[in-house]
Amino acid sequence: MKKLHSKCLAVIMIFSILPGCDTEDTEEEIDDLLNGGPGSVTATINGEEFVAEGRLVEARLNIDDDPLEFSLRIDAERDKDGFEEDIDLNLFGVDFDLLEVGDVFTGDAGFGELNFSGNYGKISRMQGDDTDIQTETEPDVASNVCTITKLDRENRLVSGTFSFDAIDFFDGTGTYEVRDGVFTDLSY
Repeated sequence: MKKLHSKCLAVIMIFSILPGCDTEDTEEEIDDLLNGGPGSVTATINGEEFVAEGRLVEARLNIDDDPLEFSLRIDAERDKDGFEEDIDLNLFGVDFDLLEVGDVFTGDAGFGELNFSGNYGKISRMQGDDTDIQTETEPDVASNVCTITKLDRENRLVSGTFSFDAIDFFDGTGTYEVRDGVFTDLSY
């Protein structure tokens, strides 16, 4: 009887968490509701618009049991014209509990400061096309920047803006200017 009571309580709790679900919701939609769902990431890459769902794919607020280090890794991926493109953002800092709206992460931050790096990738999905671009930001570049514009600790959502310059590390010459970047309501 005690097991039945526990199971009933668990079912009631799940349905109280999912007020927006109905019988036609897919398992993926339910997972999105449970996990806060995807946010969005927009930017321009060498002047071309990039729009995709974004996710905070890693939020390590306590690295190696040290409460004074954290990292956030954001990923946005889209398929367009036979290519898979993605933007990855990496933010590192000292104490997540002290992070506030308006805090700025930079590419030239020193150890123990708010540090930022960005990457852009593009892979062809068309047979016979071997286009493969993978970039990385140059270290110590002050123009690589990310600013926190919203931090909702109650609902565990973060938003911000970003901008960075990246170099294709396969050929060493291709440069990519990622501008007007915005990530919105990413769940952590």
